[in-house]
This record gives sequence, C-alpha cells and structure tokens, in this order.
Amino acid sequence: MNTAALLLTVVAFSTNIALIIGADLLLIQSLWRHGDRVPVGTYPTDPHQEDAWPVPWGELTTKGMWELYRQGAKLKEEYIEKTKFISANYSVHEIYVRSTDTPRTLVSAYSNLAGFYSDSRGTLPGEARWPMRWTPNISVTKIVDVLASPHLSANAGTRSRTAQDLFDLIESNAKTNVSHPFEMYDFAYTLAIERLHGLKPPEWVTDDVFNRSLRVANDEWDFLFGASMFGKEENVELVSFGCGVIKEMIENMETKINGSDGGKHKYKYYAYSGHDTTIGSVLTIMGAKEAILGHTSAAYGATLVLELWRMETDVFAVRLRYSKNAETPFETITDKIEGCPPDEYCPFEVFVANRRKYILKDIRTSCEAESEV
Repeated sequence: MNTAALLLTVVAFSTNIALIIGADLLLIQSLWRHGDRVPVGTYPTDPHQEDAWPVPWGELTTKGMWELYRQGAKLKEEYIEKTKFISANYSVHEIYVRSTDTPRTLVSAYSNLAGFYSDSRGTLPGEARWPMRWTPNISVTKIVDVLASPHLSANAGTRSRTAQDLFDLIESNAKTNVSHPFEMYDFAYTLAIERLHGLKPPEWVTDDVFNRSLRVANDEWDFLFGASMFGKEENVELVSFGCGVIKEMIENMETKINGSDGGKHKYKYYAYSGHDTTIGSVLTIMGAKEAILGHTSAAYGATLVLELWRMETDVFAVRLRYSKNAETPFETITDKIEGCPPDEYCPFEVFVANRRKYILKDIRTSCEAESEV
C-alpha cells in the first residue's frame, strides 16, 4: 500500500483521537522529562547554597511531583478513558517502566503512574492510613546512562568564539570553572532554576549575563551531542550515542508487529522516565528537535508519546504526540519527523528507515570503546 492510499484511510477526527476505519492501536511508548527540581549544585560565591532549598541537590520538588502527576492524568485521559486502550486497573502484564538511575527521575515515574492509575481499584491496601489511589508496585528498571562515554568529549574543545568575555566574567565572579560545556550548562541552569523559584541573583548576574549564559550553554550542549553548530556539520557518530531509547522503542514496535511478544507479558505500554537530554536525543534522531525545541531544553514534565497503529493487514504506521509541560495538552507532531509525510501518521517503514544511520548495534560496546573522533 502506498503512502497516498495510507493517508486516505483517515476519515474523521474527534477529541484529538483519529477515527480510522479498520485501524487498531497496538502499542504506546511515552518518554517524559522529570519534574521541577533544585539545582544539582552551585558555584562557590552563590548566595543560595544547599541550605536555601527544601531538598538536597538535584532532588525533585513537590511541584515537580505534581507536574508529573498531572502528566500521568493526561495520559490516563487519552489512553484509558478516550481510547480505552489501557485498563483502568493496574496490570503488570500491560505496562513496563524504565527510569534513569536518579531519585528525581524515579520519583517522577512514581508520580506519573500515580496520576495514570488514579482510579485503579483492588491494587492497593484498603487501610485508611494508606495514601488514597497510590499504586507504587510498578516494575521500574533503569536506563543505561551513556553520558560518561569518552566520545562525548569530541566536540568539547569547540566553543562559541563570541563568548570568551562571558566565560571570563563568570569565572572571575563565580569563582568556578566553565571551561567545559558541562560546567557551563550546570552554571546557566543553576541561574535558571533560582530565577524560576524567585531567588534573587547577585548583582553581577544581569539580565544580559543570564540570557547569554543560557543561550551559550544551550548551543554548546547541542553541539556537544553532535548537532550542526559553529560552522560544523552534524556529527552522526555523536548523535548516535543518544540512540538508546529510540533504539529500544523501534525494537518494541518490531516485536509487536512480528507477534514475537509471546507469553503473558504482551505489554501495551512502555514508559521511560528521563532527562532533558533524553528527550533532546530522541527528537534529534527523529530530526524534529529544531522544530519542537529549537536550541533550548525540554521543559520539566515534557512528554512524548510514540504510538504504533495497524492501519490494515500488514500496514503499520506511527503517530507522535507531545505535551510541552503540565499546563499544555497533547498535540500531534508526526509531521515534524524527518522523512515522514506532512500528515498525522507516518508509515512505519519510512519512520525506521530514516533513523537507521543513528542506531548503534551495541551501545555499551560503542560507549566503552576508545574514541577515535
């Protein structure tokens, strides 16, 4: 079946759910960024040290928990209430959840699932003191973190040529080193988090310093992960080191299509709890980061959902949906995926073919190998 015929199967729309004759939703996979958190650390002269925060460095705030609860509730509305694809009562046979190994992503996963299964019955103790509608018995396994890969240092030596005065100003006043993009990123986002929480910066951190710090940090961060920047083309090898989640998502869809997910664990929903870098990497490999995020990071609670549909016998398609944060609804962004037609659905084969150059066969081996770039 050609693409034109595939697109003609879409006949009506209602409440953002496409009504497709003979089509079946087979699988959903979500990826979210953790919720609001405190900085992972700060610079020596910052007036706001760790004791200024209600939780230790890098931890999720109660606001962050609520953001992910709300995102879970939106997913519940879409996939439990509207499509009735997932059961309202939690079942270990339907859902599989993974998280990176940090408290903020783990707690974000629990919070999201508390919202998603907020009406689950018979899956928690009946004692009055037990938190109402809280379902913590979810299997959460950890995602391998590849940020320590030596390959990610390949682009670290190339920096914005117009920002040396900014680096000098920061190092002189903050008494901290920002010679590496990781350090610059941490510094800039410490300022951003403090501003978000209403903490007043020192006088030398003017609006210009703040805005330039964020802009430079975001540009260098994208370049560090292989984006085209500073007069250099995209580095496919570096982009590929962020393929872990999208590689697994494709494998999950292929397993579903091939009918090889035998046994009782025929999961209908895979969920991934990660970071801004996780979402950024997935969107980059999809060729959609520039259109969706530009040169910024995903907001707290930002959530992607990749759906797999059977349009008719042996014809499969994907649909990509996105919620920017806890305040915004899900919208369909399939047309932003590189190589896909400008429509709500993309043929599965087309989607996969345009990702192949970024997919590593063995991520662990590639990350452990000595960098040659």
